[in-house]
Amino acid sequence: MRYLLGVTGSMGCGKSYVCERLEEEAQSRGIELCVISFDEERKRVVQTPEIKEQLVNYFGEIILQGSVVDRKKLAEQMFSDTEKRVFAEHIIDSATIYEVKRELNLLSGIVLVEWARFAEKARLDLTNYNMLLIHCPYKLQLERLQGDDLPLEQIKKRISVQYSNEEKRRRILQTQLEQRRGDYYELETSGRINISRLLEEILRHAN
Repeated sequence: MRYLLGVTGSMGCGKSYVCERLEEEAQSRGIELCVISFDEERKRVVQTPEIKEQLVNYFGEIILQGSVVDRKKLAEQMFSDTEKRVFAEHIIDSATIYEVKRELNLLSGIVLVEWARFAEKARLDLTNYNMLLIHCPYKLQLERLQGDDLPLEQIKKRISVQYSNEEKRRRILQTQLEQRRGDYYELETSGRINISRLLEEILRHAN
């Protein structure tokens, strides 16, 4: 059995936390479940010789720390200009999607793919159009993200280039309707989360 499920939502809404909890709950019950993090795959991809060369040729060595790409410096360059961000995202996302697809072919059981931008990139096909939307109030989202190194204005800028959770929902449901396939789940993370109930719901569709 293999069941692919995309886990999406704007940054700071709790995607990683929910994935971790689902993984723990499944493990405690002897259920085969694993998580692929798009962000973790991206971290590896930007350090590969081919992608690093393309990025350095475009941005210059300002994005390097020694011989490796400094992700913070890269982000500063990307988010300073829309054209730069689009260029870099195309290179990085294309390579990352290739790696994710390759990894998916090797896995069985329930596979969660965590990525904020399924809807933005119109790539629901990666998980057979099955999607779990994670969301929380914008104010809480900002509070969670301010624990990172990014200043508030940088956080707001990064959130602004993603669809709102309402728009993500609309795009996901519209795509599923057009494709006539895909399971849809939704979870709000500002209160108590019933992970056991969510896993049971996923299992009903997976089996």
